[in-house]
Parts: sequence; structure tokens; C-alpha cells
Amino acid sequence: MDMPAKPRRVAIIGAGVNGLATAKTFHHFGHDVTVYERGGHVGGVWAPEKRYPGLRLQSTGDFYYFSDLDSVPAQFTEENPDAEHVYGYLLSYAEKHGILPLVQYHTTLVHAQPLYDDLEIIPTRDGSEAAADDAGGAAGKGITDRPPVGWRLTLRRAAAGRGAADGADAAAEPAAAAAAEEDEEFTVSCDVLVACTGTFSDPNIPPYKGASRTS
Repeated sequence: MDMPAKPRRVAIIGAGVNGLATAKTFHHFGHDVTVYERGGHVGGVWAPEKRYPGLRLQSTGDFYYFSDLDSVPAQFTEENPDAEHVYGYLLSYAEKHGILPLVQYHTTLVHAQPLYDDLEIIPTRDGSEAAADDAGGAAGKGITDRPPVGWRLTLRRAAAGRGAADGADAAAEPAAAAAAEEDEEFTVSCDVLVACTGTFSDPNIPPYKGASRTS
């Protein structure tokens, strides 16, 4: 395998199915990968805190696994595996490919600011021009046809619920951070930003008459 001449700092938002596959690929090719997950586990909708009783695959298990596996996962003992077994497979995949130590749990992306070359002139929305400095300059409000050279991320790490995480990842959280009483907001820079947040993380339960009387 050819390693990159200059490894990139890659930030991946979300440790669900797409986040794990993306992290595995960039990590496999030698890049510096960090995955930011706002929950306490990998797996996205299959994570323990997000699934509900009776949740299982609609498709059969032989259609639901990563292509680098030669056969149906050992965890899939039923034709339509339940959520616990799907999560077990995703966790084992993350362990096998060294992804778990790369995940920072209970961490939410607050803002992503694109960064541009310091000599680039960036047109703003009112039609004027502004020079971008090495800290991003007008990039946050500007318009340009050129892709950014990097990103500055503002993230928030939650104080509540920072306890155990998946597998060996529990040790990845600094003890001082785990003992913090307030959420911690911090900034990092990266060369590549990949959003793998999905569309099914937040439940949307419609109100209906008599709901309070149901069991």
C-alpha cells in the first residue's frame, strides 16, 4: 500500500455506518483521522442509546455489511438481524480496523469555517472583495469558486454522560475532561472535513390526541 506523501488531518463528523467506513478508508491510507461523535457509542441509529425494542433490519443480513468482508457477518444469526446484533457487527468492525481510538465521544460540531490561501481574494456577498488571511479572513462570509485548503472547527464536548464509551475508547477521554462540570468548547483545524451525520439521529414523534393515556 502506498502511503500519502503528506498525511492529511481528517475530521469526520459522526460515527455511524458511513462515518466508520470513511474513517477506516482514510486511516488505511495513512491519514491522521479524528471522528467526532455526539453520542456515547459508534453505530449511529444502531447504537444502544438510540435503538428501540423490536428494531431490526428491514433487509436481509446478506445485503447489510461492508464490502471488505467476504461473507455474512458472524453476528447475523437471523435472516433479519435485530439491532443488538447489527451494533455488535459495527463495533467489531471498528475494533478490527483500529477506529475506536480515533473517536471522541459526546462531542458536537458547533461551527465549521473554511480556510483559504492567504493570498486569495474572496468576494463577499455584497459584491466587494476582501483578502483572506492565514486565519481564514473573510472565508466565513465570503463566496469563492475555489475549494478551501482546510477548516477550523468549533466543537463542544458535553460534560454530562462522558462515562464509558465503546471498547478501548473509554481511555481516550482525559480524566480531567470527564470530571468537568460544564460543557467544554474548543477549536481544532483540519485539512479535510467529512460530514457523516445521517438523517435519522433525531426522533420526530408527532403529537396525537390521547397519547398521554397510552401505555
